[in-house]
Amino acid sequence: MNAGVEVAAESSVALRLVRELHRRQTWYESDPDHWTDYVRTQVGGELIGLRVALGVALGYEAASGDVVPAAVLFYHQWLASDAGEGVVR
Repeated sequence: MNAGVEVAAESSVALRLVRELHRRQTWYESDPDHWTDYVRTQVGGELIGLRVALGVALGYEAASGDVVPAAVLFYHQWLASDAGEGVVR
């Protein structure tokens, strides 16, 4: 497992956020043509909010330009690690 994933996995907040991000991201990507513009906008905003919250849980400042890229990187590392095993994809 990636060291960053191991450290963050110890944070129950980060773990819950990454699981919720994954759940919503997977649901949203399941049938993108099905969603109305309203749903696309709402879910897109929720995904951004979850990424910011995850970045903050990982120790980044919400106003920094690094918060979302760090969350996205962590999400991809989590998916590729043992921590993401058994997650419905």
